[in-house]
Amino acid sequence: MRTRQWLPSVTLVLLGATRMMTPPAAPSVLHAQPVQTPPAFHQDVSWSPDGRHLAFSASRNPGENDWHLYRADVDTGTVQSLTNGAAADQWAAWSPDGRRVAYASAPKGQPSDIYVVETDGTAPAVRLTVEDGQRSSQVAWSRDGRSLAFVSKRGSPHQQLWVMASDGSHQHAITSIEADAECPQWSPDSRQLVFYKDAGDHRDQVWIVDVDGTHLTPVTHDAANNIYPSWTPSGEVVWSRQVGDTSTVVRAKPDGSSATPLVPQPAFFARVSPDGQSIALILGHYPSTTLTVCDNRGAHCRVIDPKPGG
Repeated sequence: MRTRQWLPSVTLVLLGATRMMTPPAAPSVLHAQPVQTPPAFHQDVSWSPDGRHLAFSASRNPGENDWHLYRADVDTGTVQSLTNGAAADQWAAWSPDGRRVAYASAPKGQPSDIYVVETDGTAPAVRLTVEDGQRSSQVAWSRDGRSLAFVSKRGSPHQQLWVMASDGSHQHAITSIEADAECPQWSPDSRQLVFYKDAGDHRDQVWIVDVDGTHLTPVTHDAANNIYPSWTPSGEVVWSRQVGDTSTVVRAKPDGSSATPLVPQPAFFARVSPDGQSIALILGHYPSTTLTVCDNRGAHCRVIDPKPGG
């Protein structure tokens, strides 16, 4: 078996200051390589547990579904390519110890499954979900390291929230709702998941549910499109509130009260760092976006992954 290593890369210019199931062929996880031409459209971003790195998925041609995973050093702006090949790789989620990354990978023309890979490159990726014809995606790792949440449409007309052990065992749905569940994220105490419901009317709403599927509670209930929720380390909920062409990142208590803008600039995706001192933001619109890191007030921002020519 060929050992893979995570290699240093060139620095980009910064602006500002039980059951594990192995598939016949694992996704193409390569030596980390310098990014010569930065990708143009970013779908998601997550912080490493120590707050030193970001993992994100991006594409130069999102219409062609050529998504790949990248890792960025927050201090230097160094960007490394982590996956390559024909599969579309998205939704990277770090394990709490920083030793593994879970992600969704879809071979061309096939639905995605959840994989886990060691970040030191000492082992091939392992597939945790195997459901022919049924997509499993948008994986999130619990803060206690024991469980993974994801979305799947298995046995349901709508996409539901699923939970499994971190080794892939004990897979089970925890919701049964008349809408698609999207983008689950674990609460700091690993007892709840925040997600949003997509009913197809462009008025998506943020909800919270206990990990056993009980106490399904709305966070938002308005005419806006509320998407991509997450948590702050202190237990507030953060999401993007879209009205027309404007996206505002909002923070609020879990019951939706005391809602205020998290940052002054518009962004459609935001994640707060583990220490609460920084915020990763995806700015812009399809098909061209910019990944930035700001302080917790949305100031002193710097570009981590400029778009081509940026």
